[in-house]
Amino acid sequence: MPHTPRPPQPFRMRHRRPAVPPLARKPALQFCERDARECRPPPACRRAHRRQNPLLRRRRAAARLGDTVVRAHRQPGAGITSRARRQLNPMPVAYVSELGATVARDGRQIIVRKQGRVLASWRVAHIEGLVLLGPVNVTSHAARLLLRAGIATALLRRDGRLLGTISGPLSSGIDLRLAQYGLARDQAACLSHSRAIVAAKINAMRQVLRALASNYPSADIRDARAALERLASRAAHAPDVPHLLGIEGAAAAVYFPALASGNRSPLAFAGRSSRPPRDPVNAMLSFGYSLLTAEIHSLLEALGFDPYLGIYHQTVPGRPNLALDLIEPFRHAVIDRLVLRAVNLGRFAAGDFEQHGDRGIRLKSQAIRKYIAEYEAAMLLPACDPQDGCRRPARDILRRRCEHLRRSLLTAARQGCPPHVICYEGQDCDQQELA
Repeated sequence: MPHTPRPPQPFRMRHRRPAVPPLARKPALQFCERDARECRPPPACRRAHRRQNPLLRRRRAAARLGDTVVRAHRQPGAGITSRARRQLNPMPVAYVSELGATVARDGRQIIVRKQGRVLASWRVAHIEGLVLLGPVNVTSHAARLLLRAGIATALLRRDGRLLGTISGPLSSGIDLRLAQYGLARDQAACLSHSRAIVAAKINAMRQVLRALASNYPSADIRDARAALERLASRAAHAPDVPHLLGIEGAAAAVYFPALASGNRSPLAFAGRSSRPPRDPVNAMLSFGYSLLTAEIHSLLEALGFDPYLGIYHQTVPGRPNLALDLIEPFRHAVIDRLVLRAVNLGRFAAGDFEQHGDRGIRLKSQAIRKYIAEYEAAMLLPACDPQDGCRRPARDILRRRCEHLRRSLLTAARQGCPPHVICYEGQDCDQQELA
């Protein structure tokens, strides 16, 4: 049978988008934080570049910020144990200060609601700590989600006093706590560590006064610095802990009047009065110390420490003594500078404070939000780490101190020797300015 050719089919026109020459396409402009210039990444790595660019993550996170929740940015990979959290963690700490708000769960997200309105929300992979200030409610579903994710929740009073934490059971760290108990029983080792803690605290006082003298030179500040230098040398050779307590009290009596001389604001500040705070500046100091204590308390629990068994501070039931030991050099380097700079720049006024009965002066709700923003900015400000000379945020320096103490205790326990004295020095803030 002869072959019959197939009749030609009609040509079908496919509707396609006109091809654009490669040179005519508009390249995706992105901002590179490292060299502060516009760059055009290749198409193959454009998505990875966008995912790894920390500035873009900051911008997306800043767009989600609310007025009632203040969250902080952290450099990726700075001491975070979880690999997933290290890659997707732009917000390590979340604060909720809205009165009557409720922390609830929505899938894998934590949301903050009040009167049917969502104030803020974030994924659990993007935070590593939650701080609740005042009467804030937490649902059981949100608490379960936080506990499963290993996120500790700190409960604070309106004046900043730590009430307690909600955290999961300690599944590890037995060797570390045994080594910590062994250090507490060794009086000679405790005395060596206590000397270093008090000397580091007095050196931090000297640094603050040195920065203050650069703006407001006076004979009183110069004499106070000289007296603190003598007290620091005495602390390095104190015979016992009671002598160290006396040296610490003498240093505070010299330091705070000199610090008050740098107050150029209308807010009254004559000296330190903590229980209760009698003036607005003391209320800000106490609130900042409480925030710092709550943060280090959660960090110590996450690392496996017993935060209530201290080295220098004597054991008092219900007081996180180890947390107080580690924040001593950071009180003045972070909080004192933060408070003095904020009041001198006029960021707080007398209307931001209120009298709370016999508990003294405390900050109002709006002032708490402003203070938390100032606190997070201070904790993220790069400073020189005296341990290795590198510049890193204060929060990372504080974390490194805890990790260094952990390594020292575990190494001493394995070798059967007393733990060596670590570097307790706080951040070197000489390049910062006091307004």
